[in-house]
Amino acid sequence: MIQKGMVIDMREQIKKKFKKRRYAVLLSLMAGVLLFLLRGQFSHAADQIFIKFNEAKLDPAVTYDMTTSTMQLMLGTPEGDHVYDDVRYKVEWTIEDTAARDVIASISPGTSKNIGIVKALSPGDVTVTLTVKDSMDGDAVLGSTTCNIRVVFSIDTSTDDSIYKFVHENDTARSLVMYSNSAPVNLGLNFGSANSSNTQWSSANDEVATVTQRGGLVSPVGAGKTQVIATYTPTGATETYTAYLDVYVIPRVSTTNGANYGTAIDAQLNSGEYLYTDTNFANNLEVIRSKIVWVVKKDDDQGNSKIIADSLGKDSDLISITPTASRSNELRIEGKAGEYDLYFYTYGSYDENVDNGTTAYTPTVVHLTIKSDIQDKTEILSIGDVYRFAESYNMTLEDFNECFSVDIKMAQGAPDYSEYADFDNMKAELTAKNVGNLVATLTVRSGREAYVRRILGLAESETLPAAFTTRIDITDNIQLNRTSMSIVVGQKEQLSVKLNSIYSGSITWESSDPNYVSVDRLTGLIEGKKVTTQDVVITATLDAGNGLYKTATCTVKVEATVSGFTLNPGTDQQMLVGDHLTVVANIKQTVTVAPLRWISSNTSVFTVEQASDGKSAILTAVGGGRATLTVYSTVNNEYKSFEVTVRIPINEISFSAAQMQLELYKSGYNMKDEVKWGPTNATDTALTWASSDTSVVELDKDGYMKFKGAGTALVSVYPTYNPYNVMASCLVTIIGTPDSMTISQMDVTMNVGEAVPLLVDFNPKNTATGITWTPNDDGIVTVTYDEERRIATLTGKAPGTTNINVVTTEGLISNVKVSVKQPSTALNLTPKDVTLKTGDSVNLKATFTPANSTDTIVWKCYDPRVATVDTNGRVTGVKAGSTFVQATAYNGKVAGPTTVIMVTVQDGVKGVSLDSSEKTVRVDSSVTLIPIFNPASAFNKAMTWKASNSNVKIEAVGISNLKVTGVKSGTTMVTGTTTDGGFSVSCLITILPKQKENDTKVTVSPKTKYLAKGKSFYVTATVTGSSNKKVKWTSSKKSVATVTSGGKVKAKKLGTTYIKATAKDGSGAYARCKVRVVRKVKKIKLNRYSGRLLVGSTLKLKATVLPKNATIKSVKWTTNKKSIATVSSTGRVLGTGEGIVKIKASAKDGSGKSATCILHVVEPIEATGITVANSQITVAKGKIAQSGITLNPVNSTTKIKYHSDNPRVATVNKYGKIKTKRAGEATIYGTTSTGLYGYCDVLVVDLNRKAVTLRPYDTEQLHVNEISTGVTWYSRDINIATVSSTGLVTGRKRGITTIYAVVNGVKLGCRVNVTKLK
Repeated sequence: MIQKGMVIDMREQIKKKFKKRRYAVLLSLMAGVLLFLLRGQFSHAADQIFIKFNEAKLDPAVTYDMTTSTMQLMLGTPEGDHVYDDVRYKVEWTIEDTAARDVIASISPGTSKNIGIVKALSPGDVTVTLTVKDSMDGDAVLGSTTCNIRVVFSIDTSTDDSIYKFVHENDTARSLVMYSNSAPVNLGLNFGSANSSNTQWSSANDEVATVTQRGGLVSPVGAGKTQVIATYTPTGATETYTAYLDVYVIPRVSTTNGANYGTAIDAQLNSGEYLYTDTNFANNLEVIRSKIVWVVKKDDDQGNSKIIADSLGKDSDLISITPTASRSNELRIEGKAGEYDLYFYTYGSYDENVDNGTTAYTPTVVHLTIKSDIQDKTEILSIGDVYRFAESYNMTLEDFNECFSVDIKMAQGAPDYSEYADFDNMKAELTAKNVGNLVATLTVRSGREAYVRRILGLAESETLPAAFTTRIDITDNIQLNRTSMSIVVGQKEQLSVKLNSIYSGSITWESSDPNYVSVDRLTGLIEGKKVTTQDVVITATLDAGNGLYKTATCTVKVEATVSGFTLNPGTDQQMLVGDHLTVVANIKQTVTVAPLRWISSNTSVFTVEQASDGKSAILTAVGGGRATLTVYSTVNNEYKSFEVTVRIPINEISFSAAQMQLELYKSGYNMKDEVKWGPTNATDTALTWASSDTSVVELDKDGYMKFKGAGTALVSVYPTYNPYNVMASCLVTIIGTPDSMTISQMDVTMNVGEAVPLLVDFNPKNTATGITWTPNDDGIVTVTYDEERRIATLTGKAPGTTNINVVTTEGLISNVKVSVKQPSTALNLTPKDVTLKTGDSVNLKATFTPANSTDTIVWKCYDPRVATVDTNGRVTGVKAGSTFVQATAYNGKVAGPTTVIMVTVQDGVKGVSLDSSEKTVRVDSSVTLIPIFNPASAFNKAMTWKASNSNVKIEAVGISNLKVTGVKSGTTMVTGTTTDGGFSVSCLITILPKQKENDTKVTVSPKTKYLAKGKSFYVTATVTGSSNKKVKWTSSKKSVATVTSGGKVKAKKLGTTYIKATAKDGSGAYARCKVRVVRKVKKIKLNRYSGRLLVGSTLKLKATVLPKNATIKSVKWTTNKKSIATVSSTGRVLGTGEGIVKIKASAKDGSGKSATCILHVVEPIEATGITVANSQITVAKGKIAQSGITLNPVNSTTKIKYHSDNPRVATVNKYGKIKTKRAGEATIYGTTSTGLYGYCDVLVVDLNRKAVTLRPYDTEQLHVNEISTGVTWYSRDINIATVSSTGLVTGRKRGITTIYAVVNGVKLGCRVNVTKLK
């Protein structure tokens, strides 16, 4: 016996075992699922592995330039970069081409297996293959991908990001950026030794930086931009490689020439003082404006720093920065008092659209304070003079008003000065009115003390005065135009009087010593006579009348006569636009003011600013050309001159494309057509050309490039006169000629008007040549050849067969056979319909349009049981019935126009009978004999009839029936015989005498009448043939209508009755009037009230009567011109002739209601053809286009029906309008019932992406669905994103733009959002 405790214990053990088994099963299942998920996950990722470089996915279809010594590639997947970190997965990096491996480049694993390090060894292309294998599955390949790398000889800039930088956002190569005091930098190459005799180094401008010819050690010299050139010739090789590196030396600035240069300084200068840059002009090469750029910014009082001036052409009234010479590091600062920020950049690196002007470095900044001339002063004014306080203190009006308040009083303290002066507070401007003494007190406004202190140049320890005073003395004296002057012996000068007073009168002139300085007593013309030992005073006296005299004086110093001078420089000079040149007159004598005049012969070439002492002048070049500077003495007319040539050199030059591919067979190309330079008004436009490999191309002095052999060469061009050190390069690839060619079709069958493309391939693949295509026979086919796409387009012109001889420039020969067919546009059959007897045959004649069609005909009978048709169009009747015969034109296997005719087959007559062998007819009456044929569908039912005597007259009715009319009493045998078969029938005709008529006759009017309920009318009866004219009136249904003895009828209810009038003479003669009591029609509506109808065609009109419960719903149809159109009782209108006709529908119930339809009947104009405007249409998905399939002539009345052979791609409505639905191809047809047809092929295109989000330097491949060639790509904003010719989009900088693809004139757009690089 098992105890209860034991049972419980056994149950627990069973449960534990069950749990262990359950856990084991679960673990097994989980492991299996996990393995499945991992394999599934890997399988998904393996199909999508790719290679990355600098976090950007590399496109296997694109070749990437390698300009560094090494290139780190990385495995990538959509799931992340570490999917294959597990040891079970093998990641292999290889270069498959053994000829390129370890020759052009090598590859080795990096710090992890997911990294491949490519090392450059020599120029050329390599393909890197990345393969992922599963070691636990026998090294099964799970995924593989490739990338193409082109090793290009370059100076390696990947070693130090702190000095090698992208100067512009769109740069693809880094530049060396340094200061003039930076340590020298050793340059390296991506392959080859930088320090061997195989490598030569040079600098384009040693004033900026020098480089050791061997070793590539770059040392900065002065601010500016230069280019370092490396030329490398491998040992034993004849080919030389050239690489270029842009070097930017950032300018530094100082207030002391030659010392204390810095990149961030504070400067306090008076207007007219100088700043100095660390530019170098030891070799007199570039001008300063070609080395550095300066930009002036000023706060707009709202916290915004605005550009107000720069060295690139932007000027300001507030400040000017002018080099003292075009090749001088000295910058003259002139301007209004205030604070400015000056930014200095290396020429070529400044971009006004970039924050801070550049992203490559921090520009040098000078915080400049131009000091103000603020002090206590005394000013003397004459009546009418204007004194401007802001100008007096060298401040802007805005600054002055913000800094100072002005209080004006009389010098004695009286506050009212209005009698003596006017003061405009807004303009800070005082105008003198009367003689008097004023004091202006200038008080610094609260809050502006610190600013005034700065523009005064006060130190922190110095006290700022609370106010400044200006004493203004207003006088009434006369003034001379000069108060003092120095002249030389023999020099003449004119003095004049300035009258500001209310006085007038004669003026006389006197000299204090006429032996030294004479003066004309009346005119004031003075002349130096001898060298003075003391100043001579010239006095002008105004006789104001009444004993009042006013005087003014001028002191004159006379120096020795200038007897000779020279100019420095004194020889012909060359300048650039914007340059300044200081010319000094070296005078033998010591004079205070030289009597010299400085003149430019053409101020549009250069202007002259003469110094106040006449001893020097500043020449400013303003435009290209030649002009003469002349300096002459006003005393003895001695002069000196030299010619100034202002040159406008080319300051920018570029090729239209960075790379070009040209074909060797074309022998040469003019590269000058590919070069653009500026400015457009440059005077020095001569160019120098160079080729890096003359075994590939050679260039003459005019830029014509002669092809020497297949290969790649770098073509460079620069101005022969090149002060701006600009140059452009284009990588030119010359494609070799082929050894053989392949044409896609060698035997072509086509239609007249059809265009067939033939694709040409060359072997080897990367070759090209010219081809001539010559048909043996003229007029059958024409050929146009697109050399770029290598497509020959054959166009059929006339039916026939010919051969096209295909010959390349090198003499390769091939032959294409062409058969041109003429498809028909219409097919007509004669006769139009056929009726024949069983067993008989008829030949159908087919006629093509055009007549020279090469189509064949396929005949078909819809019901061979009724008739058959052979291959020649011979129709044979089989049995009675109707069918159709169809003729279809075929152009090869393509069906063309189809025409169908009706065929009726009838049996022969097998017997004939009458419904009765005897007939009775009275004299003057008739009876019709109708034969009954066996079979009833007999083909020929013609009969001939005859009578046995003249008791009857017989007349044929149609081809079968007979009308028999009694002539006189008696009998006659009438016999009929069938034409087909000769079967006969007979009928005995008995002729009875003419029946005698009753003399009494009754007629009523009207005979019918429609009447509304409750309405009445009269019926009149007329009795003839009797003397008793009375009648009796009765109604067949009194409940419907009653009638009085006088014939008055009254309607009672809806229905029909007969009103009967019976003669009362006992003859029984009567007549009846049919009366219908109805609910009358109130309105008639038509389904149309106008329209167009073809002659011979029908149109169905429908009439609706209202109300709906009207008793008589039918209408009567009438036409006003049967010659134009007839109408049936059912409203079917038949056009019978051209014109306008009215078709009327009238109510039958006597209501008088009607409705009219006006129809324009025209003769039908049969279409002679169908015109197709465009045989091929390209439409964007979702757009609508017109098929362009129309009838010819355009006014044809033939109907055209449209349909699409692929409605999923494109549909077409009855008007020929195409609506696209999805990318793909469809053909739209237009056909007529007469067999005409036309068609156009529709290509519906769409981009694979409508919107893309990228980071800078990420790429995305776009393509146009359904088409792979003939696509033009461009970006709306290349600064944000660029696109290659194959649709590869590359993000450039943050922003939104649109990438467009243009296919056959159709533009497709993809929105590209470039996000911030994270």
